[in-house]
Amino acid sequence: RIWVKHEGQEFTEDTPMQFSVNLKKAEDSPLGLLIDQNDGRTLCVRKVEASSVIDTYNKSAAPEKQIRPRDFIVIVNGESESSADMITALKSNNLELTIKRPMEVAIGIAPTLAKVYHGIEFHSEMTMDW
Repeated sequence: RIWVKHEGQEFTEDTPMQFSVNLKKAEDSPLGLLIDQNDGRTLCVRKVEASSVIDTYNKSAAPEKQIRPRDFIVIVNGESESSADMITALKSNNLELTIKRPMEVAIGIAPTLAKVYHGIEFHSEMTMDW
């Protein structure tokens, strides 16, 4: 768990790092997710399509339970060892998904240290398509 202290406030619990979602969908109905399965063990959500099963779920879910780009699907109907098995399980009409939020870390680097080798290269234009 992560505890965040905002200036002038007490510590508060941040968004849960992992949660479960139960969905029912019509047969052969696409979920509406663009996913990446490159690591072989998880499914990384790259995009949620508009007017899809997941988009409809998100509209009624609390913000901390919405499925977002960069989230990881780590279990689908009990399948958790192989992304290929999870993809197969996603074809089911009844789905129990375990979603894990990505860990985000912000690191500030002082301009005076920008020329010191630290293993990070800075480019004038950086874009990331998630």
